[in-house]
Amino acid sequence: MTTDYLSRRQNVVQGPAAELNPKLIAIASVFDEAWLEANGTLPLQSLWSRKDALATNELLNFGDAVERLHQEDPTWLKGQVRIIKTGDAGQCAGAIFEILALNLFSRDFCRVIPAPESMPGFDGTLVLNDGARVLVSIKNHGQSSREQEFLAEAKAFDGEFQARLASLSLRDLEVNVLASKHLDAPSFRALKADIATCLTELKAGKPGGELERPYTIFLKGMEAQYGPLSAFGMSSSCRIMSPIARNEQANFEEAIRKGCENLFKQTKGESGAVCRMIILRLSNTASIARCREWATWYFTEYPDDPVDVILLYQAAVTTDAAANTSSIVHYLAQIPGPRFGTWQKKEDGGVRLLPNMSILVGVISNEQPRLLLTGDGVSGVDMSDYYLYQRADAFQRVEFGEGASADLSNPASGIMIHAVFEQDGAPVMTLSSKAEREKVLALLP
Repeated sequence: MTTDYLSRRQNVVQGPAAELNPKLIAIASVFDEAWLEANGTLPLQSLWSRKDALATNELLNFGDAVERLHQEDPTWLKGQVRIIKTGDAGQCAGAIFEILALNLFSRDFCRVIPAPESMPGFDGTLVLNDGARVLVSIKNHGQSSREQEFLAEAKAFDGEFQARLASLSLRDLEVNVLASKHLDAPSFRALKADIATCLTELKAGKPGGELERPYTIFLKGMEAQYGPLSAFGMSSSCRIMSPIARNEQANFEEAIRKGCENLFKQTKGESGAVCRMIILRLSNTASIARCREWATWYFTEYPDDPVDVILLYQAAVTTDAAANTSSIVHYLAQIPGPRFGTWQKKEDGGVRLLPNMSILVGVISNEQPRLLLTGDGVSGVDMSDYYLYQRADAFQRVEFGEGASADLSNPASGIMIHAVFEQDGAPVMTLSSKAEREKVLALLP
């Protein structure tokens, strides 16, 4: 009997369940359902335990890749599964992206052959219908250690901010921190001392609330933005914006350079109608425009290097605030090198094209998703080149009675709208959305 995994979770994908459920079955079969449900902390285990729509979307995409590659090369896939289960964080992320990246290419236009472990330097071969080959090297450059450190420090600051609010019996407050330079660990230590001072002064009735440092702290009430708030909920909001670390973009560019050098080293002996492609996955912090500029410069500076195409890939969850909907956007940018035109020319005079690319769930775009900060009627502030942490819990007051309704939503990553039903000045019940707080991709952090 076939297990109906899809019915157990939220699903917003338009399509027959009979076609979607096999994607989840493929994951359960290849990775072992007992391992997936073992309450582990690995990305795939955490994602499997979630039942929200975003998690379903990610699993359908990954399951589509697993299903297809298991049919094409079960031995190679078994090796990737082993890495995902037992490798370190970097190896696990790399193996996941290799599975997803090789599944990008339409099988109507090529045959996909994953490279065995004994062939370093590239990760797969695309064999086109005319016999031409594309050697693919896949590089995963996800969230950096500097960004991870920032988010950990910001979360700790937020925890202390909430604790201070509780100890001073303050609520319905929002703190915004805008830094003029990258916030490191010493900066966050100073921030914690400053927010304690700000809140103490606010409790004492002093105007204060703003301090000038290499960062600016703004404190304000939440009521105007979120509507009537309940006295029986601890509403608060914390947002921290910091310029990215100085060497962050340089690290992205270095990843491209190393990928080109390695592919050149490992495949320089290949001959015939061979195209060498690097697929580089970038985190949301990377500037695609600047990476494109660097790749173009590389091809100009080294026109004889046998690297023909650089494919930049970036995935993000985007939100349509007006429609209150979210979707996965897959940004794909191809930068051809000077040798690419030669590969395109067929002997019969025709033009050879790279295989079409498609993804089961999400939208493919040639325009990089922008990180915009919105609120208070502002159309949006571009947060490119910034790290951002945000968390908000707004407990809205709803009069309990016949026909009472509430907005339980997750309008942006980190922001949760709760509802406190009240009657005769007393709380009746509190409801919260089941949506995941963070609108981020678990498999592509």
